[in-house]
Amino acid sequence: MSTVTSICTAIGRRNLANALNVGVTAVGNAVKEGRFPAKWYVVVRAQCDAADIECPTHLFTFVAADAKQVDDRHERTGAA
Repeated sequence: MSTVTSICTAIGRRNLANALNVGVTAVGNAVKEGRFPAKWYVVVRAQCDAADIECPTHLFTFVAADAKQVDDRHERTGAA
């Protein structure tokens, strides 16, 4: 199972920082926190795909929607 640490180790912190256009310290902070910022998802996912590494979404700081709010929104809009 992939972790933030294992992804950063496999890709390389400097390589990941360069791809994200951030400092190595920012990548180190993600390792320390155990989660990547959600806005990094597309870049980290591309790096993982290129290295054939699993990139689970739970390693990112996405905001989870409340199921009740989603159901209510779908009822109001008629979305499926």
